[in-house]
Amino acid sequence: MEDTMNKPNSKKRLELAQRRDAPLATRTDLSVAAAKDISGTMNAILADVFALYVKTKNFHWHSACSITMPNTSSHWTCSPN
Repeated sequence: MEDTMNKPNSKKRLELAQRRDAPLATRTDLSVAAAKDISGTMNAILADVFALYVKTKNFHWHSACSITMPNTSSHWTCSPN
């Protein structure tokens, strides 16, 4: 059986390239401009959420701290990096 996907101009390869480059066929009532506005706004929100996630994730590991739990003998410390 010959491998048709590795041939540069095979029918299947050309079909897949056309499907990859084709626009999505999602039905919507939004105009193209409205979809671009929404995607731009969502992109900014996602960037803010990711930045907040990274800042709060790294806060624990990069801060000097010393916590003593009340009414217990446990003591938790960490050193600054």
